Amino acid sequence: MRGVFFVVGPTATGKSEIAADVATEVGAEIVSADAFQIYRGLDLLTAKPETGTLAKVPHHLIGTMSILDKMSAAKFRERALVCMICRTNCWGWIQKPQARSI
Repeated sequence: MRGVFFVVGPTATGKSEIAADVATEVGAEIVSADAFQIYRGLDLLTAKPETGTLAKVPHHLIGTMSILDKMSAAKFRERALVCMICRTNCWGWIQKPQARSI
């Protein structure tokens, strides 16, 4: 897929902020590949991006599933591909900026 790039590294090292800054510059969106950030309610445990970072550009697949739902690599692939291809609110999986819970 052309025009796709990845920002990878250890947890809580600033990847989200860098990705949001780059995406802002190039007019891109972010599809999270974090295995736990996809779940709602795990904000602090998973070092989800701050509200200000989420507000910079659309973020997909962050906080979009209940922790009771099962996720698999195949499901993730399907959802990520849809987000990358359609670049819209893919089946409601786009993260809307919101206050972080403590």
